[in-house]
Amino acid sequence: MRNFAVLTENVGKKFDIGTMRQKMLGQQFRYWVQGHQPTRSFWALRNVSFRVEHGEGLGVIGPNGSGKSTLLRILSGILQPNEGRVESNGPVNPFLALGVSLLPQLTVMQNLKLCAALLGYTGREFRRKLDSIIEFSELSDYLYAAVADLSVGWASRVAFSIAIHADLNILLVDETLEVGDAYFREKCKRFFRKIKEQGKTIILVSHSMDDIVGVCDKAVYIDGGRQMAFGDVPSVITKYENTVALRMKKTAEARGT
Repeated sequence: MRNFAVLTENVGKKFDIGTMRQKMLGQQFRYWVQGHQPTRSFWALRNVSFRVEHGEGLGVIGPNGSGKSTLLRILSGILQPNEGRVESNGPVNPFLALGVSLLPQLTVMQNLKLCAALLGYTGREFRRKLDSIIEFSELSDYLYAAVADLSVGWASRVAFSIAIHADLNILLVDETLEVGDAYFREKCKRFFRKIKEQGKTIILVSHSMDDIVGVCDKAVYIDGGRQMAFGDVPSVITKYENTVALRMKKTAEARGT
């Protein structure tokens, strides 16, 4: 029996991207007829390995473009790795980024129903959990307002509130707390701690070290697609912040400031 919640071993993900823009119409036409464009391989992730137990929180940290969201898409099953393996023990949510599943022209209630369907809620389950979902989101006064009319912070509560009430063993969260106000952020962190006590696992991508400390037991630091550190939260954060400080110092020196 697998005791872990999530396991990755030497995971790598490669994308083929265009190498140049063809200025000559003849060249563009030839590539179109042949059905391909000049590309080069880009490794968004390479050699990522970690293990997360049931009831633990894993923080994923690193600069923009480091491969954090790519990792979550692999963990969710949306993307498949080119090398290595990923195993998860239990259902994983597909909600990775704020608003990714929302239709702005629909009302809050319609979007709640849409998100519930995407998460596999049955009609009975949705009706049973609806009051709790609305209470958590605090959107009872806006249920029939279009999502487009809400602020980003308010709109973010729609998909997030229904996702965390789904019957999932593993919850993936991609920078969800970044747009919330201080009150809602603390409310979310309390909820995360509660569901961890139930044996569920949270994998949180965030630029907020306070959120990582408040939710997670372990952290993985990714930079340039490479795993730089994995372990207890304080030591991984320290390595990340030291790297950032060193880069800022080198940049300042290069500019002569």
